[in-house]
Amino acid sequence: MIGLLTAERILEEQKTDLRLDRSRCLRSRFRKNDCLECSKTCVNQAMTVEGGKISRDEDRCKGCLLCVSNCPSDAISWEKSWHWNMIDTVKKNAKTLLGCQKSLTMDSHIKVPCLGMFSEAFLMALFFSIDKPVNIDATFCRECENRHIMPVFEQRLSNIAEKLDISITDRICLLREKSQVKEMQREVGRRKFFGDLKNIIVPNAQRTRTPKFDPSATIFSLKKQPPNTELLFFAVLQAPTKIRDRVLKHYFFSIDVAPQCKLCGGCAAMCPTGALKLKREEHGKQLHFRMFNCNGCHLCQEFCKQKAISVRAGKEKTMPVADSKLYSEPAESSIEILNHNYSN
Repeated sequence: MIGLLTAERILEEQKTDLRLDRSRCLRSRFRKNDCLECSKTCVNQAMTVEGGKISRDEDRCKGCLLCVSNCPSDAISWEKSWHWNMIDTVKKNAKTLLGCQKSLTMDSHIKVPCLGMFSEAFLMALFFSIDKPVNIDATFCRECENRHIMPVFEQRLSNIAEKLDISITDRICLLREKSQVKEMQREVGRRKFFGDLKNIIVPNAQRTRTPKFDPSATIFSLKKQPPNTELLFFAVLQAPTKIRDRVLKHYFFSIDVAPQCKLCGGCAAMCPTGALKLKREEHGKQLHFRMFNCNGCHLCQEFCKQKAISVRAGKEKTMPVADSKLYSEPAESSIEILNHNYSN
């Protein structure tokens, strides 16, 4: 009974740590947008988007955090900066055994609420940050009510391996048998690990949580780079040169602007991440694009009444500078489209 009560308390903690920010939701920003990532991936039908409003049924929610890892704009978020805390911690230790918090066992060195929180962007950033294996305890997953997460997690690993042509399971290893977990425990001293990792990843009563109400949550003009795009940028910086172009090709986006653009600034205002900015320069207005902020949501393309802007997947060049000029006001009667600037 004690174990059951503890499990229920843990579930409630991770559910209440979820924060919904309507100003970040693509459907709230522009109702004609068709994003349904949160509701589409929630097998328990806890997430709904109706009338441009995102909502969650706490009774249905099982805390798998798949909605967090799938949301392209950070409208659904969990503990702030957990990605970087975990990456830094794993880098400092020789071998790591990572497991689910719901199992209530002390077999794992690091506890997380659910593997559903690991997006492809995070797994890629983790992979390129370490030079030693991270072992993931999956022995409890087949018995868990969130067992649907394991195929998703495996598919994410497979997607990265296929797109980047790498062997990701050399560094991110799934342990499915208890004997494998016990072998890991013999190799690494648990006491030292717990001393190093205490209170780093999993929220508890002593930690300061992200407030459930954010005063800026209703400010639609607020621009914020989503965690997944930050992680992808980090992955590009960490990746070997020969793999870097593959990351750019498969995980980033480019924007093209046609001559009918009026430089009205609607696309920049609609953009939730600050990827597009309309700047007033000495010689007129210019539209700037920051590729590492773009999440490929297509809001700019959908909102443009002139049909002048288009979003496409992939970028062939190696590394963009901070800002690239996309389009500027024409000199006299000519139209000038400024190309992206890149440094090799």
